[in-house]
Amino acid sequence: MRILIECGVGRTGKRGITLLQENLIHQLGRIDRENDYYIFCHFFTDYKRRVKEWFDFVPRQSNFHLCIRRWPERAVRLLDKFGIRVIDRHFRSLGIDLIHNFGFT
Repeated sequence: MRILIECGVGRTGKRGITLLQENLIHQLGRIDRENDYYIFCHFFTDYKRRVKEWFDFVPRQSNFHLCIRRWPERAVRLLDKFGIRVIDRHFRSLGIDLIHNFGFT
């Protein structure tokens, strides 16, 4: 199964939802080597620093794929309000079976 985990606009310290994301993804990496996981986040500001944080965060396994896009957060949220799901359209070609969204977009 191909599973997209949408982590919103990126990490901003280890607290709250960020800890939940980290624990979920690391535990999935520990127990599941069959399903493919696409860890997705998008942000525009402070791009280089945030990309490094995400590369350090995602398990280095063949079934985990980090998908980072340099998209303006506000524009993605605005389009979503008008029913234009940029993220869904972007990943449709991968044949994603399940999307888990932490609720940021």
